[in-house]
Amino acid sequence: FFGKHQEEEEVKQEKEASKETNADRDTTLKEDDKAAKANANKFNSHAHPKVEEGSPEWEILAERNHLDLILYDFIKMLYQKQERIINKYA
Repeated sequence: FFGKHQEEEEVKQEKEASKETNADRDTTLKEDDKAAKANANKFNSHAHPKVEEGSPEWEILAERNHLDLILYDFIKMLYQKQERIINKYA
């Protein structure tokens, strides 16, 4: 009898601890959501210095982000093609 009662009590305590953990996690998630929403309307919220194309800084960034620049050029070309196609129907 006592062993079973003790076991039931342990299960009860584990459930309570689990509820508290879930409540803490839910609170943290809600706080994270609030922070994300607060920053959602801020575009590039940190000030960054302008980098002139062709400057040494530009060249370093271009070298490090070579594939990004290739992708960016492709996207610009694709956008221009799509714009011409759409304008044919306008």
